[in-house]
Amino acid sequence: MTQARHFETTFGFSNYDECYDIIELSSGDIVAAGYSGSGGLGEADFFLQSMSPDGSDQWNGFYGGADFDQCYSVVEDGDGSLFLGGFSSSWGLGYTDYLVVKLNASGDQLWSKTFGSIGLERAYDMICTPDNNLLLSGSFQADPRSTSGVGIMSLNSNGEELWQAHFDGPNEKVIRSTCLTEDNQMVLAGWSNAGAEDEMLLVKIDSQGELLWEKSFGSTGTERCHDIVLCLDGGFLLAGYQFIDFEKNRELYMVKTDAQGNQLWDLAWGGELNDEAWAVEQDPSGALFIAGFSESFSVGGNDACLLKVSEFGVPLGHKSFGGISHVYSRAMHLASNGDILLGGYTYSSGAGLNDYYIIRTDSTVNPL
Repeated sequence: MTQARHFETTFGFSNYDECYDIIELSSGDIVAAGYSGSGGLGEADFFLQSMSPDGSDQWNGFYGGADFDQCYSVVEDGDGSLFLGGFSSSWGLGYTDYLVVKLNASGDQLWSKTFGSIGLERAYDMICTPDNNLLLSGSFQADPRSTSGVGIMSLNSNGEELWQAHFDGPNEKVIRSTCLTEDNQMVLAGWSNAGAEDEMLLVKIDSQGELLWEKSFGSTGTERCHDIVLCLDGGFLLAGYQFIDFEKNRELYMVKTDAQGNQLWDLAWGGELNDEAWAVEQDPSGALFIAGFSESFSVGGNDACLLKVSEFGVPLGHKSFGGISHVYSRAMHLASNGDILLGGYTYSSGAGLNDYYIIRTDSTVNPL
């Protein structure tokens, strides 16, 4: 495939449009998913933007009801169908329910289904397994007054529920990201509240949703994980932020573990202001790329940032993208030609309050 030129572009309408996931399709095209308050039926709708490899607009679609519908994931299955995952207060049994929308390759909706109870279910990640099933993960509350626990559900490609699992307890737990191990077991990452502060949470379950082990990583401050990646050595990297005290603000923070969830190293990175990680990937050479936003190293407000780290936790360099106002990177994908795709939203440019902000760049960074 011809190397696509690098680009930086926005997509949006009159109100707010926020991207939370981005992937390259088997065709080489790109889709970015999130939610929009600009042009759908409700207060917020699932919003999917399709673009060519060079960032040119191809088509977009709104999917939702009369209330709030927030999308956090998009996946492509082996048949070329697209699935959007998130949660909805437009339909379902409870305050919010899991919402999954299936589309064809042109963005036409094939079906839309909710899954939930009288409480709150919120899906923040969705992955497609090798057998073309879907795994949603996020949080579950039996009612709005109860403590949030881990919520997981498996579906087939027709939207039929295969199994569902909940793990709760005395402490609040939220899952934000999921990955599959080589033997198709699932590792979930997020955070738990073990008292006054949050700690990063790592949970491993088997292919039927049975809990295998649970680990947490923290300090005297707050640590939250937004994304996880399965590393080449079989271990995991968790990325998010750390907040120790009011003098240091938030720092981009990551924890590397072995395959059993034992911590090998951690790294806090940032400056005098707020810096957070929201996505992580590892390239074939072993280098780790962490995307998020930085207020410490920005032109104006927050800038989208990309940090490169060695497999042993040594920072190698970074670069940032932004404008005169706030820019946030929420998602990252390694393209088939080695480029890096970043998705988020910007207040610096575009048509509305904020707009999808999409970047295609190479893996070079500015040395530290």
